[in-house]
Amino acid sequence: MQKIQPKTKICTVCKKRKSITKFYKRNDRRIGYHSRCKQCADKLHVEWVKNNPLQNLDNNRKWKISNPKRYWCNKTINHHKDYGIKVEITTIELLNYIKDIDNCELCGKEISWYNTKTSLNSPTMDRINNEDVIDISNIMLICHQCNTTKNVRTLKEFYEYCELILKRRDKT
Repeated sequence: MQKIQPKTKICTVCKKRKSITKFYKRNDRRIGYHSRCKQCADKLHVEWVKNNPLQNLDNNRKWKISNPKRYWCNKTINHHKDYGIKVEITTIELLNYIKDIDNCELCGKEISWYNTKTSLNSPTMDRINNEDVIDISNIMLICHQCNTTKNVRTLKEFYEYCELILKRRDKT
């Protein structure tokens, strides 16, 4: 059944008629939008979180457990932005990139999405060229151990470093 697409809607909280763009989308609703405008919904949510801090923490914990890759994408993008790195990739783009990746793109070790603490096989997003911005063409998903070993090297420099180690090992 096709949903009716009105241009305006009346908020059930503030009772004001507003543009449909002022309402959050909700696919389970008849017209595809929430009954409260974004402003009222946000206000009510802030109030609910303030009044239900333990339930909110529990909800967040459950969401992280049931959405480990999405949680990782949000956390990773925000972490890079906090460090002043130019990020030109959205959470959805990153999620689409990693959705079928279960192993480190360098060493092949299985990635652990469910660790709450950093471990050697925790996922990390790394730039292929550290001088470039983070976008879909300049990233790879690697384990924490490979990222630590690669450090600030470009992918080419990292391969050269690995070859150097192998040559030194072969000499002994």
